[in-house]
Amino acid sequence: MNATLQLVIVAGALLWSLGFMLRRQFPVTMRGLQQRLSAACRQRGWHGLGEWLSPADKVAPGCDNGCSNCSPACAADKAAVPAERPVQWRQPPSSGACH
Repeated sequence: MNATLQLVIVAGALLWSLGFMLRRQFPVTMRGLQQRLSAACRQRGWHGLGEWLSPADKVAPGCDNGCSNCSPACAADKAAVPAERPVQWRQPPSSGACH
């Protein structure tokens, strides 16, 4: 394999991993950086890139936002869901018409 191509692939994987780790560890800082980068692209006239880089809207707090510390109201909503029932098999008709 070409050494340059290998270096580009490894560097890309490393940068992607670093970006992912920074987004998970420092979400507020990375969101601010993403907003500043998006604004800079729009000022230069790169509206498409600026729109693509703009951070998504924050998710409203609720039961289904993926947090691990749900409020008591969410726990009550989950408790209201009925428990799973086991499968009950029906007996086939014994008319004998099919067999």
